Amino acid sequence: MIRRILFPTDFSTGAEKARDFAIELATKYGASVDILHAIEPIVWHDDDHSFDDFYKRLEKNADLVLSRTANIFREAKVPHTTRVVIEKRWGAIVEFAAREGSDLIVMGSRVPGLQANSLGTTSHKVFL
Repeated sequence: MIRRILFPTDFSTGAEKARDFAIELATKYGASVDILHAIEPIVWHDDDHSFDDFYKRLEKNADLVLSRTANIFREAKVPHTTRVVIEKRWGAIVEFAAREGSDLIVMGSRVPGLQANSLGTTSHKVFL
């Protein structure tokens, strides 16, 4: 039974298609959806805070776009949550799904079909 769906989004066209599919599945099964956006971190020294303002702006912008995404779920009457994290994308998705007990991950891909050059994509890393 599908009760909880994780929808990681990078706000791309592929993610929009996955969003619509997540809404369709959630409606069909009466599931809730966790909407997650992971901001890929820039590696720097722990004591270097030069990127702090940069990440605050990224988080603020992501929250704004996520609120628009959440409105689409609200209009579809799908229970949902939103979350922005600063972590490696694929790791954040896998960890969130395990921690929160997601039954299914619905995510888009920027690469049509499974091609040799898709081996480094976030969706491929999550799949493995």
